[in-house]
Amino acid sequence: MRLNIDYEHISFGGGVDSTALLIEWWRKELKPIDIIFSDTGIEQTKTYEHVAHIMKLAQEYGHKTIVVGGYERAHQDGNYTMYPDYYSYCFQNKIVPLRAYRKECTYRFKIVPSNRYIRSILGIKNFRNKNILSYIGYNYDEKNRINDTVYKWQQQIFPLIEWKLGRKHVKQICRDYLGYVPIKSRCIICPNQNPIEWNYSYNHHKEIIDDLVINAQSDILNFPITKKDLGINPDPKQKLLTDFLSVD
Repeated sequence: MRLNIDYEHISFGGGVDSTALLIEWWRKELKPIDIIFSDTGIEQTKTYEHVAHIMKLAQEYGHKTIVVGGYERAHQDGNYTMYPDYYSYCFQNKIVPLRAYRKECTYRFKIVPSNRYIRSILGIKNFRNKNILSYIGYNYDEKNRINDTVYKWQQQIFPLIEWKLGRKHVKQICRDYLGYVPIKSRCIICPNQNPIEWNYSYNHHKEIIDDLVINAQSDILNFPITKKDLGINPDPKQKLLTDFLSVD
C-alpha cells in the first residue's frame, strides 16, 4: 500500500457488493473515509431508495457522503456541453443505449464525475504525482475483473476479495444487516440486463425507453435490433425493437 496518500475513498455503486463492503467496513470498525456515489440520473427507483438509506447510515458512522454526476463534453472549438444525466446525453446525441457495445454510462457518468470531484477537492487539473486510493466492491468470485480496472494514477483496493467474500456471502451480509438484498445497480437502459430485468425496466419506465428509441428511430432502422438481442420478451419471431415499442 502506498504511503502519503493524497486522497482515499470508497466507491459506492448502490448494489449488493459495494453495500456489503460498507457493512463489513463498519463491522471491522475501520476508519470512516469519503464515500462517493456516481449517479447516472437514470437508476432504478429502488436503487435510489437504497442509496439514500445507506448514505444515512454511513453518515452515522462518520463518513462524508458525496453524490456526483453529469458529464461535460469538450468540443473542438473549445466550448463545452453539459449533460446532467445519461438520458439527456443519449437523447441529444440520438444514441440507442440498448446496444451491447455501448458503455458510455460507466465511463462518462460514473468514472469521469468521480475523477472530476477528486480533482476539485485536491485543487489539481490532473493526477500526476498524486496518490489516490480507491476501495472497490468486487466480490471474491470476480477476481478476474481486477485487471479491467487498472489506472496508473490510482491504487485500487478490493477488500471483499482480500476478505474472500463471494457472491453468496455478500448477499447474506446484506440480508443479515439490512433485512433485504439490494437489487443490481444498473441504470434502466443498461444493455447488460437479463430478460427479467429488461421487462421490469420497460414496465416501469416505458416512456423513457420509448422516447429514446423513437428519437433515434432512423439509426435503429439502419442497425436492426431485435427483442432477443436485448432480452426483452425473447421469442422465435425476432421482431424488430421498432415493432415492439411504441413507434409509429
